Amino acid sequence: MKKYYFDTSIWLDLLENRNEPNFPKGEWAQKLVEKIIENDGKIIYSDNNIVELINLGHEKYEIAGMFEEMSDILIFVESTEKEINGANDLCHKESNTKKRCTSCINCQRQ
Repeated sequence: MKKYYFDTSIWLDLLENRNEPNFPKGEWAQKLVEKIIENDGKIIYSDNNIVELINLGHEKYEIAGMFEEMSDILIFVESTEKEINGANDLCHKESNTKKRCTSCINCQRQ
């Protein structure tokens, strides 16, 4: 079984069905989910995704509803203190945000 990590931008594409002329991100994200289901894959999401979606103005109930609809194919990963500390170290070495670094470290655990 393959596992895929969706960063917050892909969750936004799904949640908001973000489509632009000649760049249908929402449609592509939905097709990606369908392909993952078709191939018996799983999608990893983390507490970081939830926090970022809330910070971008989405309500907890709408986020929970989206995840509930997909619960059969989702794997939730909560950041550990060790991962957060590792992200701090990584962010000092690279030009990334702490949340992005924590997300990368979360995926390594899976």
